[in-house]
Amino acid sequence: NPNAHSGGALVAMACDEIVMARSSRIGDSQVIMGGPGGVTAVPEELQPKAYTPVLHDFRTSARKNGYSQVLCEALVIPEREVWWLENVKTGEREFVFDDEKVKRLGEDKPSAAPSAENVDIAPPPAPEWKLVQKYHDPVLDMEVPTLQPIVRDDQLLEMSPSEAIAFGFSKGIVTDEGDLRTRYGLGTLIRLKPLWSESLALWLTSIYVRGFLLLVIFLSAYVEFHAPGLSLAGLVALIALAIF
Repeated sequence: NPNAHSGGALVAMACDEIVMARSSRIGDSQVIMGGPGGVTAVPEELQPKAYTPVLHDFRTSARKNGYSQVLCEALVIPEREVWWLENVKTGEREFVFDDEKVKRLGEDKPSAAPSAENVDIAPPPAPEWKLVQKYHDPVLDMEVPTLQPIVRDDQLLEMSPSEAIAFGFSKGIVTDEGDLRTRYGLGTLIRLKPLWSESLALWLTSIYVRGFLLLVIFLSAYVEFHAPGLSLAGLVALIALAIF
């Protein structure tokens, strides 16, 4: 699976190091709810409870591995607009939210129109920060323009291999398992695959199977209540209830 979304991104961030295939993606980890009607967003009044443990795990991994906590938050919460800034003196680059970007670029200071009273007043100093214009793309091996903002306030952060490297998450790109073994000096590569019992449990706990079982339970119980005595419908209802 070349895409690490939701729980996949959470697990990847907790690892000691991330490497990605050329066609892979990572990110998009908003907390969602599953129900009879399908997947829905978490209601606003429940968002603090649903988001807090996920954000805590991402922030813990960010501190451990040196990732941007701002970008980790943008993986989970779509209302976070993120900009990439560069210090004009030191070359330091940092990801910030929209309000911090406004402060550092001096966009919150109204420009004074010249008048007879302030004509001799010196102009305000140039800001120490600017927007990052370009970054190196290791796949193309060239400088590419930076799309700003990095994350809009109606999106979640999702990164290509080039972006993940530029943003400080991924350490490199691998092409196949042989490349992966060579990179880490591995003799063998062990894949952890779900057992048949785990696959069965995952299937039985899906919303579609549970919905079907509920329907069988109610219909069979209805038939049983309208046909006195132990019948096939009652047995079906009991079996469906046990499976549920």
